Amino acid sequence: MNLAIDIGNTRIKAGFFNHHSLDYSFVFNTTDELTQSTEFQSLLKNVEFVILSNVAKTEVVDYIKKLILPTAKVFSVTARDEVAFTIDYENKESLGTDRIAAVWGAIAEFLNDTMIIIDAGTCIKYNVVINKTFVGGAISPGLLMRYKAMHYYTGKLPLLEPLKEGEVNVIGKNTYENIHSGVINGCVYEVERFIDEIENQLNTAQSHFYHLKMREGCEGRRSRHCPEERSDEGIAEAKAKPEAARPERSGTATSEGHAQNIKNNEIKIVLTGGDAIFFANLLERKVFLRPYLILNGLNEWLEYKKQSLSDS
Repeated sequence: MNLAIDIGNTRIKAGFFNHHSLDYSFVFNTTDELTQSTEFQSLLKNVEFVILSNVAKTEVVDYIKKLILPTAKVFSVTARDEVAFTIDYENKESLGTDRIAAVWGAIAEFLNDTMIIIDAGTCIKYNVVINKTFVGGAISPGLLMRYKAMHYYTGKLPLLEPLKEGEVNVIGKNTYENIHSGVINGCVYEVERFIDEIENQLNTAQSHFYHLKMREGCEGRRSRHCPEERSDEGIAEAKAKPEAARPERSGTATSEGHAQNIKNNEIKIVLTGGDAIFFANLLERKVFLRPYLILNGLNEWLEYKKQSLSDS
């Protein structure tokens, strides 16, 4: 049996796998909850391989290592580890292993699809994947962090508990409603706009790549499939000002290998994280809700490591 543990800033998630099948899952809010769970401890005796992603609590790692059988193999992953997909990212060592696992979990399910993977947890992390290549993303404060920030950095605003469900009126009639509106609606609008802007950038990259290929293929010949420069202002402008035809901060997303695999109707929105269900109910678009995405990704990482061991 495999054990995958995702030690985050707020919660500890654990999953027991039989190869690629998730049989048992746990979510603990504190280290004490984990150490006091008899069901969790009873399953440890069946574990042969463990994979740990830790961005917060080192004591959990030490505790797990003490409880599992001495024969069990433990992997504590880092961003420097080998993975089965491409990471096109500056300073890869700074990339969180939870983000790598989320990408791996999505690629295992959706393969070559273009995806925006949103991990709505302590922070909201946006991960963009094109043809099994992680090309970057964004990070912003999560729901709870926004509530806490307004309380801690002001003199009188109360610390509220995040609402669990339901839409919030944009125009609040009291301080509580104002705070809820600002945090929740602000987060929803942000996520919607981020998705729109990422999709626009990816589609612009695809369009730019298409026009360049059309021009290369039409050089030296004329046919009804080859547009004249005078009949397409966008192509003429791209020729006159090639840099202006590209998104200003497109990064690697505009490279040929990525752009040719992007189509507007193939961009999938994958949601995971502690607040994923909350956002899924409020976003006005189709999303793929995957609560166990990071655990699944960690297990794929573990299976990859096991295969590497057997091949060596």
